[in-house]
Amino acid sequence: MAKEDNYAAALDFQGHEARLCYGIKIVYDISTETITLFNTAKGGDFYKEISKDELDTFKAYGWRAGVYLTALDTITEKLDHLKVKIQHEIGAKNRHKQIKMYKATRENFLDSYRKIKSKLNQLNHEVKER
Repeated sequence: MAKEDNYAAALDFQGHEARLCYGIKIVYDISTETITLFNTAKGGDFYKEISKDELDTFKAYGWRAGVYLTALDTITEKLDHLKVKIQHEIGAKNRHKQIKMYKATRENFLDSYRKIKSKLNQLNHEVKER
């Protein structure tokens, strides 16, 4: 399914077929016939392979719904982390410029969350909230 997804960016390279959509990268190794999924928004310098629970989501709901649900989880984690940063900044240092930057970042995450959530709702799949 990912290969036919026109929205996913094609990242094919020698001996591999790969697609990237909303920070989720799927790689098919032609020689070993293995498929690996990565969450590019996690892991720092190297992409982090998705968790077993996230893989189960892809198996249950398919490529696009799996991408949306994983992206929503990632954004939620980022929002939680940002909330802690804002609270620390308000409580300890109270640097207004930094607080303003964190709040702008939070608004960008919330906007992304709303857009992806809307796209998920448009799918014909019955996906339950986790």
